[in-house]
Amino acid sequence: METNNGVVFYSEDDETNRLQELYSLDILFSEPEKSFDRITEMVSKIFRMPVVLISLITSDRQWFKSCIGLSGQLLSERGSEREASFCQYVIAHKEALIVHDTRLDERFSHNRLVVHEPHIRFYAGAPLRTNTSNILGTLCVIDSEPRVFEQSDMDLLQQFADIVMDEIEYREEIIQRRLAEEQLRFSEERYKNLVELSPDLILVFQNDEFVYANPASTRMFSLPDNSAPYDAEYLNSFLSSEHNDPLLKYLPRYLTRDQPGPLRLEYVLAADNHTDLDMMITITKIKFNAEEAAMVVARDITYQKQAERMVREMNQKLKEISLKDGLTDIPNRRWMDEYLGSAWKRAEQSKSVFSILLIDIDFFKLYNDAYGHLTGDKCLIEVATCIKNSFSRPSDFVARYGGEEFAVFLPDTEQAEALELAEKIRTAVESLNIAHSCSPISDIVTISLGIYSVFPTKQMSALEAFSYADLALYKSKQNGRNCTSVYE
Repeated sequence: METNNGVVFYSEDDETNRLQELYSLDILFSEPEKSFDRITEMVSKIFRMPVVLISLITSDRQWFKSCIGLSGQLLSERGSEREASFCQYVIAHKEALIVHDTRLDERFSHNRLVVHEPHIRFYAGAPLRTNTSNILGTLCVIDSEPRVFEQSDMDLLQQFADIVMDEIEYREEIIQRRLAEEQLRFSEERYKNLVELSPDLILVFQNDEFVYANPASTRMFSLPDNSAPYDAEYLNSFLSSEHNDPLLKYLPRYLTRDQPGPLRLEYVLAADNHTDLDMMITITKIKFNAEEAAMVVARDITYQKQAERMVREMNQKLKEISLKDGLTDIPNRRWMDEYLGSAWKRAEQSKSVFSILLIDIDFFKLYNDAYGHLTGDKCLIEVATCIKNSFSRPSDFVARYGGEEFAVFLPDTEQAEALELAEKIRTAVESLNIAHSCSPISDIVTISLGIYSVFPTKQMSALEAFSYADLALYKSKQNGRNCTSVYE
């Protein structure tokens, strides 16, 4: 065992192996890349963290492949000395690290990065672990204020760290692939030597049959070694796609083209274990035994497809979060504005009536002052749920657009029906029997409502119609509240 500024490393051999693998990836001190920046941007948004780093640890420095939220020397140098790095603790102990408040942790309270810029108060780092269990660095989130970070948060951060490692490994595969392609152009023999060890499936198609299959292909398709040519129809049966013709239809046509560039196709490979693998197939014209042939390279992209789906799902979840009111779990002002604009246009095009219903909780400020904000929040949730449950049509839309203000949009709803629904909501809220001892008009919580119904036209904007409903709401307040008014 050895120490480095108080940090114990597991062994000198492990550290040597770790550094060798890190340097072999050819990623240190490389230019910023969008694929990594997209990950840090997403992590920053999901965790609402001002600083997110993909940090790689060398023998004496921490270097940032991607960084968000840094400034000054840390940003210009994209790193700092290793001895001040929090990430070295992750490497030393081979596990994630969470520091909720650095000033309360004797390991970090006097750290230069805590005392001075960027004034780290919170840190969470997930290890970037290779397939050989070496930890290259971390995906970490940082804040200048103490933070609560649950185990579920760390589990999600670790999933993103695994995606970073997939991107690093994929980047390395691309580099190696380009190198292989350059060498293939120099010599067919060198090509054979390289592809023998390739994990990709590599086949050569010539004269209507497959004349070469590398070891990865023979294993995948259960082919006997050194028995080329192989049955083209047999190999073709493994490749299926609902959206593509059989592979054998592409290969002869491809070879007849003048100076064709590489052709890329996505296929599904039916493996021997009855699982379907997503494959990216690249077809390239080459010389094989001095004759024209088509080289088929099939790369397993199943995991990348899964990662892409996960990112899409996370993006969708993030969008949903941004459109929901955090307290009442109904649409917020942003979603309301988007919906009103589109619903107004649809009503204008279909020449159908459109009703806007605005609701305000009577004397809610007095309620908050008397009962406290926690009870006030509970009241808002109960009222919002009551309003939402008063409607059953999928087209009806309920949103919270202010502190105690709610909006309901009712497509294809005449004024009389809207008024009936408004009274239904008003009496339903009264039926909640939420005590309101400070209300000048009632001893329970009540609401005031305003309605505007109109056939939308190009001469009137949705915002103007909204303002008329607001005037109707104001009229209800002038009339003593706990009532419904209509803008005529």
